[in-house]
Amino acid sequence: MMYKVFLKFPDALRPAFPRLKEKLEDPDSGVQSAAVNVVCELARKNPKNYLSLAPVFFKLMTTSSNNWMLIKIIKLFGALTPLEPRLGKKLIEPLTNLIHRFVVCSLLHVLFP
Repeated sequence: MMYKVFLKFPDALRPAFPRLKEKLEDPDSGVQSAAVNVVCELARKNPKNYLSLAPVFFKLMTTSSNNWMLIKIIKLFGALTPLEPRLGKKLIEPLTNLIHRFVVCSLLHVLFP
């Protein structure tokens, strides 16, 4: 729902952004997933606005076992990497670990389309 609100009222994102960022680190994985979804959808329009969240997404990627959320995060990093070349090198090890940890077709399809 928040994504739809931000699409209709883009000015609402600025005051809500700190709270959205906070929800990325919520102890409830459902809340985290919802926040990841909102940010990933927003980043499709302008990934540069979300580059500052790369450390939070990196932490989520290395600690989560939620395949759906991992797929979203990997797609987001795909959009962020061209904006920050050092990010690609930093992602090699965690992505390799994910491949070894989760031999899941949907995740592998995202990594190797």
